[in-house]
Amino acid sequence: MQQRGAAPSFGRKGHGSTSEMDARREAFIAAERARRQNEPDPDGLGLDTPSGPIYVPQKSLGTAYVLWFVAGPLGAHRFYLGLASSGAVMIGLWVLSWVIMLQGMILEGMVGLCGVGLWVLVDAFLMPSLHRQLSQNARRAATGRAFA
Repeated sequence: MQQRGAAPSFGRKGHGSTSEMDARREAFIAAERARRQNEPDPDGLGLDTPSGPIYVPQKSLGTAYVLWFVAGPLGAHRFYLGLASSGAVMIGLWVLSWVIMLQGMILEGMVGLCGVGLWVLVDAFLMPSLHRQLSQNARRAATGRAFA
């Protein structure tokens, strides 16, 4: 029940003229759209907009294998798949092994290079699961931003 002298409410039927309510509704919608357009996008990806699609960047498994083949001991495939720390360890071990070999300790350097070679060989079999995990993490992150 509405008291006498009180202003008509926004969403109640039978109170106020319909043209007045339509004008108020349009003004509210226009103000809300203007406010949303002026809000900064926190991650710069435009994922907050309800009308825009959610973009999930996809990394190619084929590209990862090409990087593995060309620069496997340097850990390029690991950097590409988002595993920067293990890629840095891999390249560090490779460089350190060569430095040790150049110092004259051939056997010790060869042990390090064999370790890197074994790691590269194992990565050939691990790469599909690493790629799958990267894709799942990217989808989870995009979904989290969309529903946050």
